[in-house]
Amino acid sequence: MEFKEAVREYCIQEGRRIWFKKNDNVRMRAVCKDENCGWLVYAANNTENNYWQIKTFNDDHTCARKTKNKLANRKWLARKLVKKLRKYPNLRHCEAAQYFKTKCDLELSMCSLTRALGDARAVVYGDAAAQYGMIRDYGLTLLRSNPGSTVTVGVIPQPNPDDKPIFEKMLGWSFSEDLAWWPDLVCNWTRCKQSHICDCICNCPY
Repeated sequence: MEFKEAVREYCIQEGRRIWFKKNDNVRMRAVCKDENCGWLVYAANNTENNYWQIKTFNDDHTCARKTKNKLANRKWLARKLVKKLRKYPNLRHCEAAQYFKTKCDLELSMCSLTRALGDARAVVYGDAAAQYGMIRDYGLTLLRSNPGSTVTVGVIPQPNPDDKPIFEKMLGWSFSEDLAWWPDLVCNWTRCKQSHICDCICNCPY
């Protein structure tokens, strides 16, 4: 519901704790969690024209600003972090915490921020295991589009023969009639904290 999210965004920015007393597809009422504070917003959905209309709005908060807010839940945090990760791929946990502190004056728990950062990375980079599983297809595509090339995918064998090997690196070479052999693609990824796997090695020499 766009209107509810707009109220959430506004209250997080203002440092106000509220709860949605009434929340359905027809009506929405939000009030301040402080019983002595008269802040409230009430809106009704105009289904005929498909928009929300504010009927009552008292924007006078008498309570103090809060730096901890449950409105900033995991889903909200992840949505904000997706934008940051696309701009800063190497965004660290401490930098994410500082971003929310500076922008919204929010103090977040390490647990909630870590989970939200993981969700955001999954959105930006996709499921890591699925991506590594596509490496063989990527290598075959390179070979089809560049005849006479070599693609090698290196893996780290596991002690247990039943365990799939862990992806280590990918090397690609292309051949041109005008030029000698030259490296077209050299990717060397070290093993991440999670065990990403590669189902097989694609090694088709020239």
